[in-house]
Amino acid sequence: MTDQITVEVLRSKFDAVVAEMRATLVNTACSTTVSEANQCCNGLFTEAGLLVTIDNPLHLSSMAETAAAVLDYFQYDLGGEDILLTNDPYGGGSRLQEFTAIAPVSFAEEIVLYVGVRAHTEDIGGDLRGNYNPRATDIWAEGVRCPPVKIYRDGKLLKDTLNTIALNSRNPNAFRLDLEAMFSSVRVGQARMAELLHDYGAKVVLDALDWSVDYAEARFSSMLNSWGDISATGKCRLMHDCQAREDLNIQVRLEIANGRLLLDFSATDAQSTGFVNTTPAQALSYALLPVFASLGTDIPKNAGSLRCIDLVAPEGSLVNARLPAPTGWSASHIGTELALAVTDALAGLDPDKVANVAGNPMLIFMIRRGIRNGFTVEQLGLTNFARFTQGGCSGAVGRDGWGMPGISAATPLPSIEMFEAEVDGEIRKLEYVTDSAGAGQWRGGPGTEACIELPDADADEFYLTACVIPRQQAAGFAGGAAGTDNAVRVRSDDEAINVEHTYVDQRLGQRPELTISMGGGAGWGNPLARMPEQVLADVLDGYVSIAAAEAHYGVVVDPVNLQIDIARTAELKKNRNVNSYRAEERDHD
Repeated sequence: MTDQITVEVLRSKFDAVVAEMRATLVNTACSTTVSEANQCCNGLFTEAGLLVTIDNPLHLSSMAETAAAVLDYFQYDLGGEDILLTNDPYGGGSRLQEFTAIAPVSFAEEIVLYVGVRAHTEDIGGDLRGNYNPRATDIWAEGVRCPPVKIYRDGKLLKDTLNTIALNSRNPNAFRLDLEAMFSSVRVGQARMAELLHDYGAKVVLDALDWSVDYAEARFSSMLNSWGDISATGKCRLMHDCQAREDLNIQVRLEIANGRLLLDFSATDAQSTGFVNTTPAQALSYALLPVFASLGTDIPKNAGSLRCIDLVAPEGSLVNARLPAPTGWSASHIGTELALAVTDALAGLDPDKVANVAGNPMLIFMIRRGIRNGFTVEQLGLTNFARFTQGGCSGAVGRDGWGMPGISAATPLPSIEMFEAEVDGEIRKLEYVTDSAGAGQWRGGPGTEACIELPDADADEFYLTACVIPRQQAAGFAGGAAGTDNAVRVRSDDEAINVEHTYVDQRLGQRPELTISMGGGAGWGNPLARMPEQVLADVLDGYVSIAAAEAHYGVVVDPVNLQIDIARTAELKKNRNVNSYRAEERDHD
């Protein structure tokens, strides 16, 4: 076995290779969902198909399952210069919008490992451009399934295969460019791993790959053992599925014993007719987000970690849908609810280590339609407004919430100038909302309000789709309060509509405006335990009103000089049987 110093050095180099693959993909992709929103991932696999490292934990399990399925499919028909491609959710993947490319790395004319890339494409058929279809009742209404295929054979692009796939896209040129960006990322990974194989020798590199997986298993198992043998249940509700069902229940039984983690979703409701279903591989990735956050961010996330986990996901349920159930919005919902259910279970075990790791995203997009090619109404373009939903991060022990929670923070705010240039609209307002954050000893992050003036219909027409999921949490953590709710308001032809459920493919008239209110994050701990100086700072920053400071935090702020009224604050807190603050909290702050 190679010495541990060398394999640890190589483990860091593997992470660097994947990071360079990601930089290549993000900087060369055509679609803004990849180049700006960073909806992608890159990974490295052993010759046996075991995931060694990945740059996006949202795809941890599904990327591993996709690689296993693709490599099994081509087990006896794979050359060293081939590249495999698929987007099938029921083949280990996530959603139709996300294509995965897997390619081998050879040394001495033998395949010794693999690299993988996944990216969100703009469109791949279906009823609605972009493949988010709230009315879909089967996967074919969402888009086109691509089973594992060879897109490169012996280093040569199979143009007929590429054309067969690309002709299903309403924007084939952008689709091809995104695929080329993926292939460029693959080539970078192959080249960097070939350099390591040459510099260190195949045995040393392959030993390091195996050691990385074994090390992750040992670390994760050890961390689980530190919690002892425990059991808890957690639940969350998906308020509606954008169709006829409401109050869909997600429930998990979490058990830790002998260094293993059981996640049992047997009590979760049956699958939906709508597009909020998911597959076991993607369900596990979201369920693990709060576990990793509670145990520590330095735990390697790869096949070794997955070895320590037992998942129970009954077939035909929301977390293990049967074909042909649609899955297009699963990365947002039911993914968020899965993470919240596991967080709820962990909160009963150790509330000091919990916070929300996934937000409550909305689906808001506009499609431009026009008559082209002989009276055919075509979907000519799509504008995604969901990226203007910023906020929702909860408070946690020792810190207030800020911005987007957890992994959602990887998606930055879009460029206002670029948006206005491309859409011919105007962002009239994008601000934090006072009193939107959940109160707590550590308050939640404030929500935002975006007011967008949309273009008037002219020769083309514009159709808006919005799906709003109300707040899933009735309260915050450890006695904190919930933040405000999500809301969308559409004004068209001087008529205002508050979207409380779904607003699907509705034509916009003259002078259209869109107002998007993103709810604030939940608070952590008793709000009355928050230090008055912190409350005053929030008042001065506009996050908390003077009235809310008194009502929720027991802190009286003089509206004239904007200073704490010490006497009235002390009396108010005394009446509520809570000390104004503890000395150790002051020292900690």
